[in-house]
Amino acid sequence: MARSCARLVLPGLVLLGLGLLGLGSLAPGAQAGEPEGLSATALAHAATARPSVVRVRWRDGRFGDVSTTRNAIVVRRDGLLLMAGLPPSRRGTFTVLLHDGRELRAKHIASDRETALTLLRVPTTGLVPLPGASAPPAKLTGAVAVPALAAPALGIRLLMITGDGAVATGPVRAHGRHGRYVDAATRTRRRTTGLVGVALAAVDADAGAPLLDGDGRLAGLLVGRKDTLETAAEAVPPGLTVRPTPVEVLAVPASVVRMVWPLLERHGRLPRAGLGVDTRRADEALRQHLGLTTGAHVIQALVPDGPAARQGLKRHDVIVALDARSPAPGTTLHDLLLPYRPRARVIVGVIRAGKRLEIPVVLGERKTP
Repeated sequence: MARSCARLVLPGLVLLGLGLLGLGSLAPGAQAGEPEGLSATALAHAATARPSVVRVRWRDGRFGDVSTTRNAIVVRRDGLLLMAGLPPSRRGTFTVLLHDGRELRAKHIASDRETALTLLRVPTTGLVPLPGASAPPAKLTGAVAVPALAAPALGIRLLMITGDGAVATGPVRAHGRHGRYVDAATRTRRRTTGLVGVALAAVDADAGAPLLDGDGRLAGLLVGRKDTLETAAEAVPPGLTVRPTPVEVLAVPASVVRMVWPLLERHGRLPRAGLGVDTRRADEALRQHLGLTTGAHVIQALVPDGPAARQGLKRHDVIVALDARSPAPGTTLHDLLLPYRPRARVIVGVIRAGKRLEIPVVLGERKTP
C-alpha cells in the first residue's frame, strides 16, 4: 500500500499546482490529467471543502521573526475557527488568510492540551462551515456531550485538503494512538489522547488540515505525525512542491472535534469528569485471564472520599465498562471518560475477584494542568 501511495506524489503535482491557483476551478467531470488514485468525486469534495479551510500564522509577540504556519477549519458562519495544535506560547498573535484573500487578525478563544485543539475567532461573517464539523445542538446538552467517540474505519481512504489547496489521500492505519506525537508546525513533542493514524504524503505546514471521508464530511483534523518526514530531492518545475513519501500522520477524530469546540466556546476550557482513581491499562496476560477481548483498566489507587471511593470501588478492581461501553484495547481511562461532564451519573462495570459488578457513580471533576 505504501508503494501505491508513493505513486500519487508526482502525478499529484498537477493537482497541487491547480490547488495553489484556487481549487474551486476544479469540476467533478475534470477527468483529463486527473492524478492517479484521486477520483472525480474526491476532487469535487476537495473543491467544496476548500472555502472552509484557512491558513493561520502565529507570530511570537517578543520576537517578530519567530512564526509558525498551519491550517484551521471554519466551524461557524460568524467567524469561529478550529485549529488542531496549540499555540507555541501565550505571547503571540494569530493572522488568518481566508479563501477569498482577506487577511484578518484572529482572537484566541481557548485551547485544550489533551485533545490538541484551539478555538479562534475572526471579525467577519458569512464564512462556510466545513460539513461534519458541528454536532446537532441536542447532543451538547446535559451531562454527556456525545454518546460515543467514533473514529473512521480502518482501511478506508481519507482526503486531506489544506488552506493553500494542496491535497493528498491515504488509508486509515490505526486507532487510539497515544502518548507523544510530533507537532507538525513547531516540531516539538506533545502528549494527547487517542488519535487516528493515516498514511498520507504530508509536510509540516499541513498541520491543522481536515481529513474528509467518502461523503466529503470531516473525518479528522491532522494534528501531527508519528514519523520524521522525508526531504524531497527530485527536481520539479518552478512553483510546484514535491510531496515526500507517505508517513503516518495523526488526526483528532471528528467526533472529538464536534464535542470539544462548543464546550471550549461555552466554558473557555473543557470540563473533564473524573472517577478519582489512578489506573494502569490491563496487559494482555490479565485480559486473557479474565476472558476479555476489549481494553480494561486496573485501579491502582483511589482518591480518599473521591467519587469511586464513596461508592465502594476498591484497589485492584478492573474497570471493564462505563454505561456498558467497553474501552478499546490501548485506550486510556481518560479517553473513556472524555464524553462525560462532571456530575454525570454512570454505571461502572468492574471485575472483582472474578465477579462482574455494576456500580453507579456520580462523577467528579478532574483537574488538568
